[in-house]
Amino acid sequence: MPKVPFSLQPVLAYKENLVDVLERQLAQLLAERTRLQATLSALEAQRADIHTLLQREQRGTLHLERIQRHRLYLAWLRERIESERRQLVALDARIVAKRDELVAVMQDKEMLERLKEKAAERFFRRLEAQEDDFADEIALARHVRVTLHAPQAEAPVVPSVT
Repeated sequence: MPKVPFSLQPVLAYKENLVDVLERQLAQLLAERTRLQATLSALEAQRADIHTLLQREQRGTLHLERIQRHRLYLAWLRERIESERRQLVALDARIVAKRDELVAVMQDKEMLERLKEKAAERFFRRLEAQEDDFADEIALARHVRVTLHAPQAEAPVVPSVT
């Protein structure tokens, strides 16, 4: 089968490669988000544990040094949690942007694929028309050959009236 000519094939190949790259990048961002979310959940669990421990310490025998350490650790955890949340918000924005970029490139790729299909249809219609023309030429050549090589019958003599 003949190869269908498509002048935008290099662009289509580029878009296909770009889709692959963007899908991998998006997967990496989503994996990073999962990791960041797990870290945030662990920090929040630690904060809850330390908060409970601090409340117990404050109800029991007062150990000011331990209470102070727990408060400092809680303050550090709060800062770290806020930092992780800010990172998560920034990462979510990057994920949305990457997703939008991927969707746009996929739409471009799909449009190019439709153009390629239309080019193939035109190519095969043109090829079929050429085959039909060739078949017509062969039939005409056979007809001419048969007509030229067939014995010629004498033309009937028509009496003339004068």
